Amino acid sequence: MRRAAVSLAVLLFNLAWCVPALSLMIKRDLDHSQVPSSPDWPAGLKELVSREGRVYGRHLDAPTFGRGYELVSIYFAGDTSAFNKFMEGYARLTGTPLTLTLHAGRGVVSPLAFEKRRIFFDWQVNISRYRPPEASDSTEKSEPAYTVGVELWVGGNVELDNVNVPLNVEAKSDGEIEKFIADHQAKRKKATSAE
Repeated sequence: MRRAAVSLAVLLFNLAWCVPALSLMIKRDLDHSQVPSSPDWPAGLKELVSREGRVYGRHLDAPTFGRGYELVSIYFAGDTSAFNKFMEGYARLTGTPLTLTLHAGRGVVSPLAFEKRRIFFDWQVNISRYRPPEASDSTEKSEPAYTVGVELWVGGNVELDNVNVPLNVEAKSDGEIEKFIADHQAKRKKATSAE
C-alpha cells in the first residue's frame, strides 16, 4: 500500500512538473489578413509576407523548447508571375540563408481550428527563430537568429518551367520524387530476385 502511495505521489509530481512546460507551447491560426512580425526580422521581410495572395497562416511559439523556438508559416496562392515577383523580394533579404524547396503535388493545409477544412495554396514561407548555438546560457541577452525559407508545390498554379529563381537562392528538392523512385526500384529488384 505504501509503495503504491509513493508511486502515485511521484507520478503526480512528474505530471505537475510537465504541465507548465507543455502549456507554454502556443499554436494559433492566422487568417489571410493577419501578418505577425518582429522588429528582429530581416529588413524587408514584413513587407514581403504582407503581399496579396495570403490564404492562411500558422504561428507556433515554444519558449521552453531548448533555447526557445518560434515558427511562423504563411501560405500564398497565386500564379507564376506572382511567385516570380515574390521571389524577387525574397532574394533581397539579408541575414538569412535563402532556400527554395520544391515539392511534388498540390499544396494543401488544414487549419488547426478546423481540421477537416482544407486550404489549397501554391507556396509558403517559413520564418523560424531560435537562439544561435554559440549563445551561452550565461549570456544575458542573446540576439535571436531567423531563417526564412520558401517552399513551392509544383502541382498547383505555378508553372515550374517559367519560374525564375534568383541566383543567390539555393533551389533543392524535398526528396519526395527521389524517394518514390528509390522505393519503386527496390520493389522491382525484390520482385526480380524472387522469380
